[in-house]
Amino acid sequence: MNASTTLGQQAADKLDHGLSMASRTADRLTDGLDGALDSTQRRASQALDALSDGVDELRSAVPLALHRAEGQATAMSERALRSARHAREAALQGADRLGRQTRGYIREEPLKSVLLAAAAGALVAGLAALLRPRR
Repeated sequence: MNASTTLGQQAADKLDHGLSMASRTADRLTDGLDGALDSTQRRASQALDALSDGVDELRSAVPLALHRAEGQATAMSERALRSARHAREAALQGADRLGRQTRGYIREEPLKSVLLAAAAGALVAGLAALLRPRR
């Protein structure tokens, strides 16, 4: 193998590593959003359960006002769930779009991509060297 082939392979390996890291980041983001959505759903369910219990106790005293409050709480919970789902979808689409753009840029500008990857690697190595404790 000549030096050019070796550098090309190293660059391809670094690019693959970068894409793998982007994919893992997108996976972690998805997991985090799934957890947030689950937590929001659980809290909304708990809030509805608590509201329902209170409604049962007070229903005889103020039926019209409680019915209105129950509807508002339900509507609020549904809006919160829709908002959480929308935020999750937007984040997933953003991560997917970023991945596609990155792959497209690498295909269109392989030399620049290799140089940028090398520069980024050198920057990280330099920062690591600066932050390493001296003996």
